[in-house]
Amino acid sequence: MADIREVFPVLADDVTGAGVAAVARVQGDAAAAKAGLIGFSFRDSSGNLVLPQLDSSGKLPVSTQSPGTCITERAVQLSSAMTVGTAGTAMTITLDPSSMYARVNITASCFRNGLVQVVQKDDATETILLDAVIGSGAFTVSAFHECLEFATGATGAQELLVKFTPNDKASDFRTTVSMLKKA
Repeated sequence: MADIREVFPVLADDVTGAGVAAVARVQGDAAAAKAGLIGFSFRDSSGNLVLPQLDSSGKLPVSTQSPGTCITERAVQLSSAMTVGTAGTAMTITLDPSSMYARVNITASCFRNGLVQVVQKDDATETILLDAVIGSGAFTVSAFHECLEFATGATGAQELLVKFTPNDKASDFRTTVSMLKKA
């Protein structure tokens, strides 16, 4: 009779503490009442180790929905409503009081040089959240700020403004803003 290699007990019985050998399994074997080694890579909300739960088609359920409500607005400010060197409000978005907003994304376009500002207005106080310059050869600016978050005040008018200051000559100004109102 040929020599049979010894099995190394790499698992432990919870009750007796005795060593138990892992049993080889192949894909497709039923998992019920089988001993084996499993690498845990997930934790539940209590910090306990768990195996990932699959959907009915055997895939990991993944949600790509953001925790909140997406707000998107578009506006056009005509050149006839602008004064060179003066900031004009091209867009006003009314915000909910005592709320958190995040992920501000702006696209702004103009055929002339100018300064674009995204401003949070809390009652009478204005706070500039971001600046962008439109200039020669760069008629469109796009900015996405993943980490930009701000809270609105509890009282008074709560608004997000997009202001445009033409530097040399006025031209129509177009802008689109999107952001996430956190749940």
